[in-house]
Amino acid sequence: MPELAPELRREFWKVAEELADAAGARCLPLFRSEDLRTENKVSEGFDPVTAADRAAEAAMREILARRRPQDGVLGE
Repeated sequence: MPELAPELRREFWKVAEELADAAGARCLPLFRSEDLRTENKVSEGFDPVTAADRAAEAAMREILARRRPQDGVLGE
């Protein structure tokens, strides 16, 4: 696999940091919340997802749509 150009690597790091900060800002208010519920995403087995998961994903999708519109997202 070819190496990323240094400027592209720096851009990816900046975006990754912005994504992490945004996801944290959405999740932290819900952390240890008594009313945070879990729902199961699948009919067989157990694949839990919470409002915090969905909020974090929404925040990251907003940033990616703005910063990296050519990139796809596979999420919850």
